Formats: sequence, structure tokens, C-alpha cells
Amino acid sequence: MRFSTISSVLRKDSLILNYKDFRVSGINYDYRKVQPNNIYAAIDIFNYQGKERDGHEFIREAIKNGAKALILKKKQNIDRDICQIIDSNPRKVLERLSAFFYSYPAKKLFTIGVTGTKGKTTTVYLISHLLEDAGIKTGFFSTADFKIGAHSTPNYTDKVNETHLTCPEALELQKSLKQMVELDTKVAIIEATSHALKLCRAAEECQYDIAVITNLQSEHLDFHKNKKDYYLSKAKLFDLLSTSKNKGLAKCAVINNDEQNCQFLKKRVASKTITYGIRSLANINAKSIEVKNNKTVFKIGNQIFESPLIGPHNVYNVCAAIAVASHFGISRKKIKNSLARFTGVPGRMQEVKNNRGFRILIDYAHTPESLEACLEAVKKICSKRLIVIFGCAGDRDPRKRPRMGEVATRLADFSIITSDDPHNENPKRIAQEIVRGIKKNNFTIEIDRKKAIRKGLECAKKGDFVVIAGRGDEKFLEVRNKQIKWSDEQVVIDCLGSII
Repeated sequence: MRFSTISSVLRKDSLILNYKDFRVSGINYDYRKVQPNNIYAAIDIFNYQGKERDGHEFIREAIKNGAKALILKKKQNIDRDICQIIDSNPRKVLERLSAFFYSYPAKKLFTIGVTGTKGKTTTVYLISHLLEDAGIKTGFFSTADFKIGAHSTPNYTDKVNETHLTCPEALELQKSLKQMVELDTKVAIIEATSHALKLCRAAEECQYDIAVITNLQSEHLDFHKNKKDYYLSKAKLFDLLSTSKNKGLAKCAVINNDEQNCQFLKKRVASKTITYGIRSLANINAKSIEVKNNKTVFKIGNQIFESPLIGPHNVYNVCAAIAVASHFGISRKKIKNSLARFTGVPGRMQEVKNNRGFRILIDYAHTPESLEACLEAVKKICSKRLIVIFGCAGDRDPRKRPRMGEVATRLADFSIITSDDPHNENPKRIAQEIVRGIKKNNFTIEIDRKKAIRKGLECAKKGDFVVIAGRGDEKFLEVRNKQIKWSDEQVVIDCLGSII
């Protein structure tokens, strides 16, 4: 592919300096991977060795490795043989060029974006399951796994997603979408985080057909700085429905009608809207919800549905998936039968079986709202004590820490506060900030996460529930710019094997 061809699709705002045509061998934003005749995008790398780095720092290394053109925010004083593409938003340029380089794969797929504060991953899995069960081949990107073709690969596998982001950078995303097209996939489901939308990882060039929002609370304010920016970043997914390619499926917005914070989205879409809810009047209303030992039973209209996912909060995720499946023309009867066969999501209310007489659940709950929903659901089926092990991440919004402590100690009989991705903060200090919100004396602190899990399991008795929250299926702990291999599930298995 010639640079002259690629340059023709650049943004109108882009300025090209030192233009020279050459055969482009690839695009890269990591200078270590740059090959001769590559285009290097100098974007901020948010997971570069555990910290944010400005891509402009590595320009000379990229040139040394063979880059012939650079995507930059500002002009650089470098060799005149190197082409400079100057643009105020290099990430948007990277997304556009990546889509062009991989032949616009999203235009050949039906694309579903799932956003929200909680429940995104579970909803992605549910949508994929319902569509696949109806014979519609899907692929997806989620916090837990990436599914391309018939195989799912853990998100945190370096060969698939070295950045370890929920939604990969545009370059990897577009490459993966092309692989889906080549494998005759019909639908791509993207967990569209606020970061992915704002930073153009999964924005215009995903050509969305359906936009889904699960709920909308406050999160990631360390990045977005305020609620308005966070909400508008989520809203971008719905705005994109009006500009994406028409592929023969009516554009559709799926909105949680019980969430007051989601109401403004209805005014932003001209396309079909399907609402769902439990408390409010909606197109899909779940009623008569009953949480049982290993399932949740509820009614939609006159039909009774059984979901293996525990808790009313998961009913919302199910309803969102039902809305999408219905838009694809799948009957309610087929959806009902398919839902009963759903096997769950790694790290989301995931049970670790044991022969000790108590039950162990691993869950991703890492916000006050999600922890509250998780613990309230478990209390409905817990006959004895509820023990929770949790922490809060470092270098993230500290305002939620006291609230996490309050929720845990209010709903659980015993709480163990531990470490959870401290990053560059002192985990003992994080624990003390969690304690500030606690009003009861039913907790202890054990910073070492493995010891904390072991302590929780050792004090559990027959009929108790042990909930290990915050990490879900994640495969790494991030401590002082280092990623340490980790698995809550494996730690549980190891501890059970050694506890007498």
C-alpha cells in the first residue's frame, strides 16, 4: 500500500509536512515494534510499563527503527526525509488509518457497542450467547475475554492484547475485526468503555448499528475529571449511530429506563429506541423477580424466564441482551430456552466449587454500587454468615474508598480489607481510607491479598458465603509499575488444597 493512497483518507484538519511517497509496510504506536517503512503514531500510551507516557518521547527511536512517517500533535525538528502528519488528535488519525489499512472491516459486520458503568462484560457475553444460539456467528471484545472465530482468549494474554486494556487500541481492534470478517463472523460486540470512546480506540470506525447502555454512575473521575465528561464520553456511542454506515439493519439504541442518568440519551438518538427496566414502564419489563439458590427467576409479560445469573442487578443485563436479540428477530421463546443454557461469565459471580460446606464467589465488583448489588444478591440466598474480601485500586478516584468500606461492613457479617492493584500508592494508606467510612467493628485488615483470601476461607463454616471482590478474572496485579501474575481463582484453589 502506497503512502499516497493512505494520505488521501487523512482528516481535513491534518497537515502533511515533508511529503514523500513510499510503500507502507505497517502502522505502529509502539516504537519497539516499528519496522522499516512503518507509520509511527505518537499517541499517549496509557499502559506503557505501568504508567502513562507521551508517544512523542519515542520519536527518534521510532525513526531509528525505520519509521518513514509520523502522526504527531505538534511539528518536530527532525530529518526532512521523515514525513510529519500534524493533527490535534493523533488518536483519531490512528483510528482512521487503521480502518483503512485493514479495509474497513466494521462496514462488513453488524457492530454492537455496549457501554455503562457496570454490567458491560456480562451483557456482552449474554448478547453473544443469545445470537450464537440462534445461529448468528459473533465475535467480541470484553474485559474478560476476546472471542474471534470459535475460540475465546483471555483478554490479558499478551499475544492478543499486550496493552491489557478492556478495549484494545484502534490498530489491534481493526486488525481483529478484519480477522472476524475473514472467519465469516456476522456480528462484532464491543465493550465500549468511556476511555475507548473518548480516546478513539473504538469510535467512528466501528460503524455501530446498535448502542447499549447498562447504567450510568460515577467512575473513572481520575481520568475524566468530572461527571459531565464521563457521561458525554458514554453518550458518544449513541451519537455515532447517526453517522455510521447503513448495513441493512435498522439502527437501534437500547437504554435502561430505570436509570435517571440515562434519560438524556433518548434525546440524542433519532433511531429506534428499546427501553428496558424493572421499576419503570419500559418496552421490556422484568417483574416478579425471585432469587433462588443457583438462579434468578422473573417474568417478562406472561413468560417466565430463568437465568443462571444471581441477583436482580443481573436481570438488567439479561433484559438488555433480550432487547438486542429481539432486534435481530429472535423469538422470545427461543431467547427463554437459550437463556436457561447460559453458563455465566469468568469472574462475574463465578462460583469456585468445594467440599467444605460453604460457597465461594469471585466477582469483579470494584465500585460501591457494584459491591452493594453483589452482596445484596448473595444475602438473599445466604443462610449463615457472609464474608467479603475486597480492596480499592491505587491511583484511582479515592472518593469511593470510604463508601466501599461502609457498603461492605453494612451488608457482610465480616469484611477483610486487602490490596487491589495499588499501582504507585501505599496499600496500607488505601486501606486506612477505606476504614474511614466504616461504622461497625466487623472487619480486619490484611494487606497481603493471598493471606486475606486464606483468612477468609479459614474462618468460613458450613452454610457461609465467601465473596472475593474487585478482581474478577483479571490475571495481573499492578504494583509499583510492575505487573505481577495473579488469579483470585487459583489462589482459592491453592488455599483450599492446604487448609486442613
